[in-house]
Amino acid sequence: MGKLIILSGPSGVGKGPLVDTLKIYLNSIGKQLKKHVLYTTRKLKKGEVHGETYWYSYLMNVDKSKHNAIVYVRNNAETELELIYQKAKNKGEDFLKFSVREEQNQGINFSELHKELKEDDNVVLLEIYQEKVERVVSFCNDNGFETKIVFISPLSDEDYETYGCFNDKERAIATEATMTVKLRSRERENEDKIKERARTAIKEVEEARKRRDKEEYIVNHFGEDMKTAWATLQERVGKAPEYYEYGKSTFSLTEEIDKTFRQFLEQVFPELINA
Repeated sequence: MGKLIILSGPSGVGKGPLVDTLKIYLNSIGKQLKKHVLYTTRKLKKGEVHGETYWYSYLMNVDKSKHNAIVYVRNNAETELELIYQKAKNKGEDFLKFSVREEQNQGINFSELHKELKEDDNVVLLEIYQEKVERVVSFCNDNGFETKIVFISPLSDEDYETYGCFNDKERAIATEATMTVKLRSRERENEDKIKERARTAIKEVEEARKRRDKEEYIVNHFGEDMKTAWATLQERVGKAPEYYEYGKSTFSLTEEIDKTFRQFLEQVFPELINA
């Protein structure tokens, strides 16, 4: 039976660089991390790959060589996702369609995920909206699959205390301000969408704080804009002798970005630590 890593956290919190670093590290020691790809109604963005980042519904029936020529229309994307949903249902597949934000719907085909997890020793990563984590856990429990749930937060308890935030309202202000800065640094969305995503982050963080006894809670201060720092770390974990040292407790971690990745690695692959 396979193992499922369920990863959640606010948009822009820096999940992508952590996962990319994990893939590089695992490749360097002869292991692979398979990502379960969700369906989405949003537009493919620069640097993303159809079928790897998401299955973009408006591109499902388009030849790959013609993707760049397709004009994105939200209504068309939503119609296509509904067709994908209906087709799966007609085949008797377990397909969940859900809303992430005002401008985006997503879908997960549990029948496809089941096939991936049935493969021996297969480790699958699923990055999904926080509100749907319980639904995925229920699916895994019903089918006997092992799960590891990890939430990536932009701020720690100590951060909130430093900022003088001791109640929900004060933490919400700090969370929104922090995520606004992170989202602006990506230079992907307009200000209205940035504000919407930052406000959504408040609910996600507060919900995760209530679930601390059920899932791992990792703080990542390093967003997608810190490309040089991530590239340096990825080079280290991808080449000998550095990557060997990540499996030893004696490895000296002096940089905070190293510590963040080390904590992430300890949570998702504890068997590789102190090997």
